[in-house]
Amino acid sequence: MLVDGFEQMIDEMEYYSKNGPPELAIYDSAGELSAFSQKCQFAKAMNILLGAFTGSGKTTLVDTYFILNAYWDYVKSSQRTAALPHWIYFILERGIQYKMAKWTSYLYKKEYGHIPGEGTITTAEIFNWKKKKFELSVDQKNRIKELKHFMVDMQKHVELKTGSKTAKDINEYCIDVAYRQGKMYEADTDGIRINGSKYVHKFSNGPFKTVGGKEVAQSTKVYEGNDRDKMNVVIIDHIGLVVPASGQNEKTVLDVLGKDCIQMRDLCGWTGIQISQFNDEMISAFRSRMNTKNDNGMNPFRIFKQDFKGTRTVGENADVVMGMMEPAVFKLKQYTNQEGVTIDLTNNYSYRELQIIKNTYGKLFNFDIDFDGRNGWIVETTTSDQEYVSPPAVKPEDFMSEGVSKDIRTSDDLPF
Repeated sequence: MLVDGFEQMIDEMEYYSKNGPPELAIYDSAGELSAFSQKCQFAKAMNILLGAFTGSGKTTLVDTYFILNAYWDYVKSSQRTAALPHWIYFILERGIQYKMAKWTSYLYKKEYGHIPGEGTITTAEIFNWKKKKFELSVDQKNRIKELKHFMVDMQKHVELKTGSKTAKDINEYCIDVAYRQGKMYEADTDGIRINGSKYVHKFSNGPFKTVGGKEVAQSTKVYEGNDRDKMNVVIIDHIGLVVPASGQNEKTVLDVLGKDCIQMRDLCGWTGIQISQFNDEMISAFRSRMNTKNDNGMNPFRIFKQDFKGTRTVGENADVVMGMMEPAVFKLKQYTNQEGVTIDLTNNYSYRELQIIKNTYGKLFNFDIDFDGRNGWIVETTTSDQEYVSPPAVKPEDFMSEGVSKDIRTSDDLPF
């Protein structure tokens, strides 16, 4: 087993050295390589967890970075990569028409933003929610229709799954896709199944069976994909909306979901992106943290594991965990970022700070973005590394505020 694993590692090393890395580059909307790609990666076989406040734009950020820009660069650039992307997007919050309008708003600016006066068309304007205050011109409507070719091409790589889903629904669909893309060998005490079929090999006289010249143990589960370059990305938006099955509660659902994501990553080499929300108690928690300062005099506005809703299982199983901070939630007039730069928040609703609080592939870091929620346009501004910071030791009364229940977290609930 050890030697087989070593030989597989050597094979992967040689293959990706020759064919390019198994990842997609992430760029911001201005065409600059994202800090995420520079200090981390968006690659095969990894799990990413993103958390933010309700309405902060976390879904739009995932769409822009990890789908639209990643796919745009994959199609338009000549970068050498051994990643053939395929997205499976479980949209549990909004309908497909709304999603298409959001993507169209972004692609419109990406494609036609160089035309004077054609920078921004919003979802509200596409659906005429502004009650005739803004009317799309004939040229604008025609340009929108011209984007269909992009959607037609993109449809070959993106599956959108809408409607309520249980964790079992999500896992069964992913397993079905895995079956279509390869072969999954599952061995138990009775024999070996291929893609859930009837037993094709029976075990007898011992716990091992020779298959294709190799000994297969009874507890083995092995997956072989038809296309080595296939990069499957499963996005769940958001995990708090996954429906509990009979006998499950929210914690159980997230535990099952976390284990399923681990299986798809480790067994099939898939990548998962789970979108989450911060706890409601975050606002009072952040007020407490703002009252302390580090040696540089900056507000240590750090995000920790306990700020994410639900169980710790999902976060512990993630390779990268990032939280998106929107200081405007606190009605602040100014905000000091992790580099010590003071941001003027007067009428500024576009500022966001992204904190990478777990990074299996390197250092922890932060980066600021200018975010246009109308169309998902993102421009990165500053980037900085961060040191490990322990969660503050707090008293329960520090988290008390009007309309917010007592926070049950303790100071020994460590971050990742």
